[in-house]
Amino acid sequence: MASKKATAKAQPGPASKADKSGAKGRSKVASKQKSPSDPPKRASGRLPNGDASTSSGKRRYGDSRPERPSKKAKPIPKRTPTAAKAEHETHPVINKVPTKVLNVLVFGNGDNGELGLGPKQKYASRPCLNPFLDPKDPTKYHITQLACGGMHTIALTIEGQLITWGVNDEFALGRNTHWSPELCDMDAVPDDEAELNPLESTPTAISAAQFPPNTRFCQVAAGDNYSIALTDTGLAYGWGTFRDSEGNSRFGYNSVDGTIIENQKTPLLIEGLMNIEQIVCGANHAMALDSSGQIFAWGSNDQLQFARRLFGRDQDCLRPRLVRMAVNSVFTFRPSSFRIRLSSEHTLFISNKGEVYATGFGSEGQLGLGSERDVEVAENVKVKELKGRAMTWAGAGGQFSIVAGPA
Repeated sequence: MASKKATAKAQPGPASKADKSGAKGRSKVASKQKSPSDPPKRASGRLPNGDASTSSGKRRYGDSRPERPSKKAKPIPKRTPTAAKAEHETHPVINKVPTKVLNVLVFGNGDNGELGLGPKQKYASRPCLNPFLDPKDPTKYHITQLACGGMHTIALTIEGQLITWGVNDEFALGRNTHWSPELCDMDAVPDDEAELNPLESTPTAISAAQFPPNTRFCQVAAGDNYSIALTDTGLAYGWGTFRDSEGNSRFGYNSVDGTIIENQKTPLLIEGLMNIEQIVCGANHAMALDSSGQIFAWGSNDQLQFARRLFGRDQDCLRPRLVRMAVNSVFTFRPSSFRIRLSSEHTLFISNKGEVYATGFGSEGQLGLGSERDVEVAENVKVKELKGRAMTWAGAGGQFSIVAGPA
């Protein structure tokens, strides 16, 4: 009897991690441990129904971590749907919603649905218009803003919808992508012609029922395995997970019993953030700027990316914490001139005066301080090359940085 292979047919089902061993490039399990700065890879060991049999991520590939008992933190007061709705309604509008519709072109390798071209097209050597996001077609999504994560994308539409596509192993898409394929003759379809999960490879909206009525979004951001959406009233919703250098998945705390949420499957209001005007995402940590110019950080801090040292179980801070500078004062920005850039292991800040600050891992000189030391509290980059120059732009790469300003 011929063996069986999966072809594409989407059916509803419970959300779960995905692990499709038949898809090209998804089932390679490395025996060698990777460093925190290695590029993300797809989880391996997929079951026939698309569920994941292992928990694999962006830092260690091939890890088969044993089940860990739930860790408890101090419980957070339970939020009821009514309270969440009331909180949204009592916040004034502080952020503008983007209204300019964009042409969206994609290119490169989309073996895991990253291009959002549907279940059959996995590669584009040249930029091509995504047909699901055609601004000239009234039946398609009209995009005003996008953000790319490790292997997924989140986009905002002119109607205020949140659209996601790509890899959902760690629930970075914020919606159900469970897929039950049909069975067919394995020899009938070559591996490179096997269809992708249509619920991951096709741009699809997150249900508006996940948010209070009248919620309007103004910005989207994405990291390796997580996504964040900012509302016009300054609230932030997040989902997915942060991964530390040991490969552990942690997103936040359960508001009822304080246990750690390893993977957040659907959008969740991020506690402690109010009046937020901008969100910036690194690989596994995020920062937010509020209307008073204060910066908050949360996620993985194992390379001192937060501009502050944390200890013990707080090393990976899952609640937003205030960022501080070396002068022992709160680091404040004028929001209109704020610039922050996050890498996987370091962070750059540009103040309203054009001064550059840096924190995090510095072994390759990426902090610009003239040394290769790590910095746990953000320091002003006071070098003669920057003296008298006001920087207006910053870029943080894997192990390098770029700043720029008017000539």
